[in-house]
Amino acid sequence: MKRFIELVIFVVIPSVWMASCGEGVVQVDQSTYAPKIVINGLIYPDERIDRIKITRNFPINTTINFDAEPLADALVIVSDENGMADTLVYNPLLRYFQSQFQKLRIGGGKTYQLQVTAEIDGRKLSARSGTTVPQRGFKINEELSCLGYIPYRRYYVGGLLASPCINFNPSEGVAFYAISGTAMDVELSDFIEQNMFGVKKDIVEENFNAFKNFSIYTVPTQTGSGTSKVDIPWWYIYFYGRYRVTMYAGDINFYHFFVTHRFVQSFDGNLRDPLFHIEGDGIGLFGSAIRDTAFFQIIP
Repeated sequence: MKRFIELVIFVVIPSVWMASCGEGVVQVDQSTYAPKIVINGLIYPDERIDRIKITRNFPINTTINFDAEPLADALVIVSDENGMADTLVYNPLLRYFQSQFQKLRIGGGKTYQLQVTAEIDGRKLSARSGTTVPQRGFKINEELSCLGYIPYRRYYVGGLLASPCINFNPSEGVAFYAISGTAMDVELSDFIEQNMFGVKKDIVEENFNAFKNFSIYTVPTQTGSGTSKVDIPWWYIYFYGRYRVTMYAGDINFYHFFVTHRFVQSFDGNLRDPLFHIEGDGIGLFGSAIRDTAFFQIIP
């Protein structure tokens, strides 16, 4: 199952900026740089903690050695509201921190704390964050969703042109719902020449992964019987073939990171920090979500 967080990878540059008001002019030098622990991870109910990535930021004009990027010697501890703690270990193959003995059972509606201590540039830094996991209940209703074999822009439901859609049971304590989608095992020959926006094949070839993957977040629309629905617009579909969609019912940390990490400059030119929900010497994301996966196939 592809993790949603891998679709929102971000490059961290100096965290302190100086901008002239309204002009979009940024003046940054080495004096503005402060080393930070970069946290990237989500936890899920009833799943092992196995993909907490701990890295660092870098000053400008630095050649980054990505092979040495993870802070493999960091001390990473996750604890629950009862004081039970699990010290995560670094997996050099996956380059993530993970639970070795699964001491904690992640549960819906429960709160968990992450504490990270690491040394960067000779300085001992620490960062901490907490997340309250959404309540159980979220689930994709496949029988009510628009899945299966779907003709490209010739799919009618009740006499109206429809698109793929996900019907689901919502949960309490959810800040937003997000969908991560990908066209599976597709090649350039699967490209839909007569696509909605008239995108040409050479553009897709140069940006293949950008066209085969998509992400959506939504405030769901009630459809009765306590269920909700989100449509997947046709402008996200550029290939014939099978699609996998993983839907996430995310906490407030996940929501704020998702909607702010790519949009750090206002219309007036001023820069702003993303919302990280991390205290101390850290930036990034530690959050929680419930997830479920479904599939559909686009045919001519």
